[in-house]
Amino acid sequence: MGPVAPGAQLSQNHWSIYLIIKGGGSVRLNMETDPTPGKHEGIFKVTRHQYEMTTSCVRHWDCPATDNITVGRILKLIGEKRRNRYRMTPTGVGCRHWVLTIIGDLVNAGYIGDTNATATLNQVIQFNYSRNQHPVALPMLKGSFY
Repeated sequence: MGPVAPGAQLSQNHWSIYLIIKGGGSVRLNMETDPTPGKHEGIFKVTRHQYEMTTSCVRHWDCPATDNITVGRILKLIGEKRRNRYRMTPTGVGCRHWVLTIIGDLVNAGYIGDTNATATLNQVIQFNYSRNQHPVALPMLKGSFY
């Protein structure tokens, strides 16, 4: 991700969701910017990984799933709500809003047991995080679902 403003030293964080798999590994749900100039539609990617947490992670928050929730059920919910169709902002950001919306959908569907997960995430997602530094307030920019 690029700087938070032209010429700024602070870089954008990129937020995504990792579903931890019983038996090891994870599945990443990621909405990323289309690299094509002038295109703002996000690209929804689902990827399987052997690790539970990426080495590039600066901060993470856990939202434990309720029993017997599968990746397939989560992907079905994302498709039904058309959350796989997301337009980033003209500057190519919007992943925080996408992640917050997905977590809200998972809470509302009963897939996350902590009913405060959305409110908790909404507080922490309003910051930019760097290793060995204090968080810096960074208002969340919102893309739009289509």
